[in-house]
Amino acid sequence: MLHRLIVGGDKVLEYSETAHDERMKSELKTWSREKLEQAINEGRRELVKETAKTFVSELCSQAQAPELVHQQLCKLLIHYYEWSGKLGLTKQWLGMKDMKSVLFHVCSISSREELMEEFGQLLVRLTECIAESAVQPEHDPIEKSIRYIELNYSKTLTLKEVADSVYLNAAYFSTLFKQRTGKSFIERLTEIRIVEAKRRMAHSDNKIAVIAEHTGFSNIRHFNRVFKNETGMSPKEYRDRFHGRMDATQL
Repeated sequence: MLHRLIVGGDKVLEYSETAHDERMKSELKTWSREKLEQAINEGRRELVKETAKTFVSELCSQAQAPELVHQQLCKLLIHYYEWSGKLGLTKQWLGMKDMKSVLFHVCSISSREELMEEFGQLLVRLTECIAESAVQPEHDPIEKSIRYIELNYSKTLTLKEVADSVYLNAAYFSTLFKQRTGKSFIERLTEIRIVEAKRRMAHSDNKIAVIAEHTGFSNIRHFNRVFKNETGMSPKEYRDRFHGRMDATQL
């Protein structure tokens, strides 16, 4: 069976020949998707274009068969399709096309140069869509992440879970969150939990241990320590002083 191998041109080889080709048998080089996603989120069009082309070039040089090249590219494109869907940008990104037709088109390309160009253009367009939407609060990943925290602070919440909720790599999300808010993820989460705990202690008669549990703290000892670090007083001291006061959470 003949396979058109993407080796820089339209060279056609018997697939059986490639089984003995050490260059083709080498494992695909590990490539950092996180680096590309960071460039996309930062709106760095030229870096996205060059990184995408480099990836395709390395993939074509190391793959044993074109199916492997197309498979890897399709997996990435589906990942970005899901990402664009979470951001509400699929229509802006693909226009009148659907992902199925995009994947079919990519799989029909047998030239390395054409594949590099097509993949690069797709990701540059996604970069532009994300950059254009960044000024809209409903699409801003940091604003969305804060809303997610506010809705889920009572649960065991991790950095990765929140990063996943806005389709960002955890390490990049952590850096971006600190840059944008001036606080780390855990600092902001703790702040939200303490504000809610203060509100409940001031305006309810629930036991402090119950309030601690309902605001996301694993145990009362941990809650007492964090609360005192944040407010300068113990939960009991706070309740005794501010119970019933409408302005309690501001103090």
